[in-house]
Order: sequence, then C-alpha cells, then structure tokens
Amino acid sequence: IRAGLDAADPQLTSWGFQVRGYHGLAAGPLDEAVAQLREGAALAGRIQAWDNYLYQQSLLGKCLVIQGRLDESMAALREAVRVMHAEHLGRPFDQVEVLTGMATCSLAMAERAQGPAREQALREARRDCASALC
Repeated sequence: IRAGLDAADPQLTSWGFQVRGYHGLAAGPLDEAVAQLREGAALAGRIQAWDNYLYQQSLLGKCLVIQGRLDESMAALREAVRVMHAEHLGRPFDQVEVLTGMATCSLAMAERAQGPAREQALREARRDCASALC
C-alpha cells in the first residue's frame, strides 16, 4: 500500500489492499481484512480495475460470511456479479472468486434458514453452486 501511495499509483495501491485483505481473510483479524478489502474495492472501482474489484469484493463477501454477516456478504457479492456482467468479464479468471463466493454465501444462508424459507434458500444455493462448478 505504501509503495503505491508513495508512487501515486492507484493500481499498485489497490493491489496492496488486496494482498492485505487476502492475508487477513486467511490469518485474521477479519475486521481489518473487511476494512482493507472495502477500501481496495472502492479504489479499484474508481480506477476501473474491474478484475481487482471483483476479486476484492469476492474476498470481502467471504470474510463477511465467516463473520456471520450474510446479508452484507450477499449484497457485496451481488454487486460484484452486477459489475461482472456490466463490464463483460466472462473469463473464468475473472469469475471464479465471485461465483464461489456466491455459492459460499448461499450455502450459509440455506443452513441458517428455517421453515418454508429454507426450501427457497436451498434452491438458490443449488443454483449458485451449479454456477460455480461450470
């Protein structure tokens, strides 16, 4: 992050947030990872570095799932899907983290759902898992 800021290079700065966020997802603390990924995704969006944006939004979604913040996670992941379609990012490299993030969140939501809502949540999880596998 510092190297990017020192060089006034927003792409390098975005990558720095991405790496710190990924590390935070793997090793914690998750609150710091969430903050890093939010900042990095916002920067990536401003400079239209859509591949970085998708990756950071996906990691953010996964952090939020781990924290049990499923509605926030789904909102972040849906925004990533929206950008993925709007920017025509159809390569597997661009899509893999978004689709696996959606599957992860959908499964967590289905696990949490009860009663009649559970059947709908299971259908959505099945759909998202199938998308992630294709």
